Amino acid sequence: MLTCIYKSQQGFSELWKARHKGKWVVLKCVRKEYASSVLAKEMLAKEYQTGYPLQHPNIVTMLDFTQVPPLGDCIVEEYVDGMTLAEFIRKGQAADSDIKRILMQTVGAVGYLHQRQLIHHDLKPANIIITHNGGNVKLIDFGLSRTDDDASPQPVAGTVHYVATEMMEGKQSDCRADIYSLGVIIQDLVPLCSKSFGKRLQRIARRCIATLPDDRYQHADDLLDDLSKSQDHAGKRLWPWLAIAFAACLVFVIAGKPWASSNAPSTPKKDAEEMTTKVQSRSDIAPEEKGSPRQQDAPRPLTTTQPTTESKAKKEKAETEEASRPEVYVDKTDTRVRRLHDYTVAVTRRALAAYGDITPQTLDSINTEIDRVASKGTPDNIKLRLTMQAVVNQMVSRRR
Repeated sequence: MLTCIYKSQQGFSELWKARHKGKWVVLKCVRKEYASSVLAKEMLAKEYQTGYPLQHPNIVTMLDFTQVPPLGDCIVEEYVDGMTLAEFIRKGQAADSDIKRILMQTVGAVGYLHQRQLIHHDLKPANIIITHNGGNVKLIDFGLSRTDDDASPQPVAGTVHYVATEMMEGKQSDCRADIYSLGVIIQDLVPLCSKSFGKRLQRIARRCIATLPDDRYQHADDLLDDLSKSQDHAGKRLWPWLAIAFAACLVFVIAGKPWASSNAPSTPKKDAEEMTTKVQSRSDIAPEEKGSPRQQDAPRPLTTTQPTTESKAKKEKAETEEASRPEVYVDKTDTRVRRLHDYTVAVTRRALAAYGDITPQTLDSINTEIDRVASKGTPDNIKLRLTMQAVVNQMVSRRR
């Protein structure tokens, strides 16, 4: 039993579904209108010669080349139960993980072709099948593919929207022409992605479709490497630095809380005084800030007497450093909050200098960790939370 499943509107071929040795297969043959065309028959035979040696999980397998009445010469291919990527895009809904898997498998298959000195030359959503079982990729249609030893003239081949610039100009092309086509396919998938993932894919696509081949990815492996980082690293690369900042915040909270104080009921004012006393008595405070027990009980002075030349220089340096800090409110009378603020600024700057991409998912993780600081709900913890959140938000906004 033969069932026609596809007929090319512009090309010379058509596809039929048939049973062969107890399995469903696809028969690719020449349309009746081209039955007398020697060129069409030669192109069909050439496609089989090109595709038969290919063995890759994301490339359709060619099984045989035989005569099938009444179709004539046919390529016998494995049957793939699925839909084209074009149909997948028209559905308009997809998870980022599904899109990433499709792109990774497609680029992996194209990279396999390039390793065998083969250029597909007709990459487009209609030539990519997504299986219903597992959502995996199967690359099809090698009718326009070329190898290094192909001596025939190179025509302008493929679908215009996906054809590389140099091919449209009639120039010699190489594997970077396929990179261009992949970039257009990536752009087709961007509307289906989340905003953060879509922005990352847009940057990758722009490099793929650069006018000059030298400005594109030079190898499919380079493109594959960037795609592998596009989602996984968005929230993970910044995390180690931020984790250090939040861990320091928690340490300051625990160290500053007078857990072993008297049994008398505590008040916010009393807690603040006791924390000031404890911070001022720490060994890392300069000796001139320490004094008698009476001096330790008093709030830390904000001003000094007539400044010396050395103190003026220190003051000017401090003012310069202060001007470079983000413009956020910090209670300077609270030494612990100020130290935490400085440390948070330093860590966040270091993180943003090393990694440029910050996604909404990353900011959600940041806010979750900040909320942990304020889990006890005390006024001091809330102050720390607001300070850290203001610092991180402003550093992120300046980076963007």
